[in-house]
Amino acid sequence: MYVLGQQFQGVVLSAREAECMLELLRGKEIENVAEELALSKHSVVFYIRNMLRKLNCKTKEELVALILQSDFLKNLDRDLPDMPC
Repeated sequence: MYVLGQQFQGVVLSAREAECMLELLRGKEIENVAEELALSKHSVVFYIRNMLRKLNCKTKEELVALILQSDFLKNLDRDLPDMPC
């Protein structure tokens, strides 16, 4: 599943950043995100840190809260499975 160039609060997230975000929103831990997306834990941490920097968040919990409070999820492709709303 690839979500290309998703924009959030004027910031464009890469496909991998958006994928990692979706897995975090599903409540998965870094190890599980890595397994689900066939990435190393190091890569997942890299993408999360990029999102934290881009969106001025200090923790992944703050990032998730910011996303849940926004309309970002409504803008994603409707074909994505198990999306929290």
